[in-house]
Amino acid sequence: MVSPVNFNTFPEEDFIKFALDSLLANIRDSTERKYLTKTRLVKFIVFIAEKLNYTNLTYGWYRHGFYSPLAEAILNKKHVNSLSDYVSSDVKSKPEERLAIDRIINDYKGIFMKPREQFYDWVYKNKCPKEYKPLYKNNIQTVEFINKVIDSIKKDSYESSINSKIENAITDYYNSLHHVKDEEILQAFCDFTDIFESMMLGLRNNKNRSKAAGYMGKLKEIQDRLYTYLTPYTDTLTGPKKEEEIKRFTEKSKSEVARIRKELQDLESDLRKENLWPSYEEMLSYTEELSKDLKPEELKKLERMMLS
Repeated sequence: MVSPVNFNTFPEEDFIKFALDSLLANIRDSTERKYLTKTRLVKFIVFIAEKLNYTNLTYGWYRHGFYSPLAEAILNKKHVNSLSDYVSSDVKSKPEERLAIDRIINDYKGIFMKPREQFYDWVYKNKCPKEYKPLYKNNIQTVEFINKVIDSIKKDSYESSINSKIENAITDYYNSLHHVKDEEILQAFCDFTDIFESMMLGLRNNKNRSKAAGYMGKLKEIQDRLYTYLTPYTDTLTGPKKEEEIKRFTEKSKSEVARIRKELQDLESDLRKENLWPSYEEMLSYTEELSKDLKPEELKKLERMMLS
């Protein structure tokens, strides 16, 4: 429901600070304030802006949902890690404005203080644009698989049956990147998946598993940075500074993705030196195993991919 109060008289920075002032005044319990971390505060601000039909805020869908670059910049400048750290800016407001924003906070603060899994379940399932829901689901699933592999190696309980599940997850992930038009970003993702699948094949063939755990951790760290540029951020940006933010983010992505690709190349080189990369024969054998039910042209494509 759109608020009858017009909040668009607020400049963007003032609105963000007014939203934070209102959250601080409304939520007084110290434990609840700590629950509202910087990340959740940014999301809450964007959500409040949407509910109040405030159009001067520049925001989009980023790594974990709603994101406003200015809201994060303000919180960073004030060294805010949670609402407990925030000091009111005392932005001038009218009684009807305070009443309208309090109504939104009261209706939704319970959701923003749910445990992490429940909170993000609400963000991704209920608020995420339909076309991007698979992306968020597949990223979470892939990260969970990486964590499972690392954990199983450390506990000496690795089972190769996980490999086929990971391959399916990677395929699903790739198929959810329809919004990514930049070829360098897509190639970086393919570089990541090539290494991930090759490491899994190496583990299956009893390569040095304890040594592989450290490299898998490095791969996870690189993937987390790459994920930033797989999100639909530039496609979903809205607000007065949309074009300015698209330009800034695009320029940043070019240099960072180039750096990521170089790190992935170095990682592959290290894996080969450490004898953690599957041999030609192992790859060929695995390719034949996967290709039992494939057509000849599909088999050739698979061989080129696996043996490149």
